[in-house]
Amino acid sequence: MMKNVSILGSTGSIGRQSLDVIEKLEGINVVALTAGTSVGLMAEQCRKFVPELAVMASEEAAKKLAAEISDLPTRVSWGEAGLIEAAELPAADRWYLELQGANSSADVYLDGKKLAHHDGGYSTWRVDLTADLKDECLLVVAVDNAPNETVYPQMADFTFYGGIYRDVNIVCVSESHFDLDYFGGPGIAVTPAIEGKDAKVTVETWLTGKKDGQTIRYTITSRCGCKNWTVETADTKAVLEIKDVHLWHGRKDPYLYCVEAELIEDGKVIDNVCTRFGCRSFEIHPENGFILNGEEYPLRGVSRHQDRWGIGNALLPEHHEEDMDLICEVGATTIRLAHYQHDQYFY
Repeated sequence: MMKNVSILGSTGSIGRQSLDVIEKLEGINVVALTAGTSVGLMAEQCRKFVPELAVMASEEAAKKLAAEISDLPTRVSWGEAGLIEAAELPAADRWYLELQGANSSADVYLDGKKLAHHDGGYSTWRVDLTADLKDECLLVVAVDNAPNETVYPQMADFTFYGGIYRDVNIVCVSESHFDLDYFGGPGIAVTPAIEGKDAKVTVETWLTGKKDGQTIRYTITSRCGCKNWTVETADTKAVLEIKDVHLWHGRKDPYLYCVEAELIEDGKVIDNVCTRFGCRSFEIHPENGFILNGEEYPLRGVSRHQDRWGIGNALLPEHHEEDMDLICEVGATTIRLAHYQHDQYFY
C-alpha cells in the first residue's frame, strides 16, 4: 500500500532527517513540502521528490522557488493558506489513525471526545476517526507510562520508556478495504507448504465492507520481478502453486517472494496490501538439532533489544540497519527479538 506524506518544515533539521529516511524506504510518496525561506534547499528537495505542492513562508520566496523549478509539475504556494492545503487529508471514505508504538497506555481524543484506549507499548493499533472528523479539529493522543498492575511488562532487566516513539500514520481507505481493525494486523496472512520441488502458497485476507461483485486478485512475484503467479476470485482465501520453488535457506540464501492482494470493483483497484514471504521446511531433530530444508542448520544467535544511548526506544531505520549489520558480522544465524514486538522495519 502506497503511503502519501507531507513534510512540514522540510528544510529544517528534523525535516531533512525525515526525507533522508523516506529516501531509503519503498512505498512512500512525498506529496507536499513546506519551508521558510530556504529557496535553494527547497528547490533541491523538489527535484529529488517532485511533490505535488511546495509551500514557502513568504510570497517573495514562493516566486523565486517557482522560477527555479518551472520545469517541474510541482505547484508552488505560500503562507497560511498553502500550509493548510499541505496538511489536508486526501479524499477517502474512511480515515484511520495508526500508531506503531506508544508506551505504555494511551487515549485518543478528537475535539475532546474520547475515541479509543489502548494498553501495551509495543504493538501497532488503529482508531477509526471517520465519524467525528471535521475540516478543522484537534487530535490529541495522551500517553501514560506510569507504573500500574495491568500492562505488561511489570518489571524486567531492560529500560521502560514512555511516549510516542514510532511512526504515526493517517491511513485513508475506501468503504470496502482490507481489514484495519483486527489487532493492528495488515489484513493478509501467507502460509507456504513445500511439496517436493514445488510449493503451495495459501493466501488469506480479511475484508471490511465487502460488496457483491467485488473480486480479489492475488499475485505472487519472484524477487527479480520476472515471474508472476496470479489468480482472481471472490473468495478471501486462495491457493497458488509455485513450480520449482526457490527455497529460503537462512543466511546462505535468504530468498523472498512478494504477494499482493488487490480488491477490485468494476475493473478498478480500490485497495491493496502486500507482504514478503519465504518458502522453506523445518524440523527439530532430537539428535541432529534444527533441520532447514533437509539440512542441518546450527542456530547461533543473539537477543536484541530496541534501545540506544541518547535515543531510547525511538530508533530510526539506520539504527535498525546497523544492529542487523553487527549481528551478521558476529556470524549469527538466528535472532531473538526480546521481549516484545519490534518495529516493523526490522522485520
